[in-house]
This record gives sequence, C-alpha cells and structure tokens, in this order.
Amino acid sequence: MSQLEERLHELEDAPRPLLLEEWQAAFKNPPPKNLSTKLMRRAVVFALLVKHIGGLPLSMRKNLHEIALNDQQGLATELKPPKPQIKPGTKYLREWNGRTYEVEVVEDGFVWNGVTYRSLSAIAKAITGAHWSGPRFFGLQVTLDLPSASDLPSAPDLPSAPDLQSAPDLRSTLDI
Repeated sequence: MSQLEERLHELEDAPRPLLLEEWQAAFKNPPPKNLSTKLMRRAVVFALLVKHIGGLPLSMRKNLHEIALNDQQGLATELKPPKPQIKPGTKYLREWNGRTYEVEVVEDGFVWNGVTYRSLSAIAKAITGAHWSGPRFFGLQVTLDLPSASDLPSAPDLPSAPDLQSAPDLRSTLDI
C-alpha cells in the first residue's frame, strides 16, 4: 500500500478534531463553523489528492483566474475553444475542385505528395494558390455554441451565497 493510500485510509474514519487540524494545514484557514464532518473529510481528501497527483493544468488555472478578474471588474470574458491535439498518423482528406487531397500528420509537420510541410496553411496555399487558414481548409476549426456575454446574467442577478456562520446546523436533518 502506497503512502498516499495509507493516508487516505487514515482519513476515512478520522474524528472531527483531526479533520479540523488537517483542514487548517491544507487551507491555512479554519473551516466554516457548521461544516459537516463528511464534507470536511471530502475537502481534506481532495486537497491531499491535489497535492500528490496535481490539480488543474496551469493553462486552465490561468484561464479561470482571468475569468474571475474580469468578472470582478465587470468585464466580459471571451471563451476560447481548446486547441486540437493532432496525433502523428492522423490523415486529413479534403476535396477541392473535384480532386481529393490526403495529408498525413507526422512528428515534424504534415506530409502531402511526399513533401513535408510545417503547417496545414502551407499545404492549403499549395493546393489552392491562395492564402487559406490550413485548419479551416481541412475542416479543423472548432466552433463552440456559447451564449454571448449579453445573454449571461450579471453578477448582481445571481443569488448570494448563504452565510454559513449564522446558518442553522442542518446535519441532523440532512445526511451530509
């Protein structure tokens, strides 16, 4: 059994005082007053897993940080589609002016007619004679069906978070 597995096993039946210490160590703040032991245990386990395995990728954390900052300033955030991950061996087919073109992805670029190109745009230009976005030419453009910023509710329209310090202890009525 690994150290992580042992640690997770210890937390399964940990009493509330130990979970309070673990919470303080993980989050550098005391937990909300009426937080259930079950929820506290889940949060502590999650923090432990993030520490050992890793959390969100840096790019996603930066994106979330940008969204939060823009929201605080009342600015809309443009949501960007993920960049496609193209694996070597992938083949793209495109019909253009009655002829079918096949391009294969390789480690250092793209192969068309036995010639390696650094980009799909160079191949699209060689095929059409005009400047094209290579990904668009080969149908790789990702479009997201997202609402516009004007369709999203503004922050004041959202319900406010409950005050956990003054909330009644619902642990007896809810299984949490």
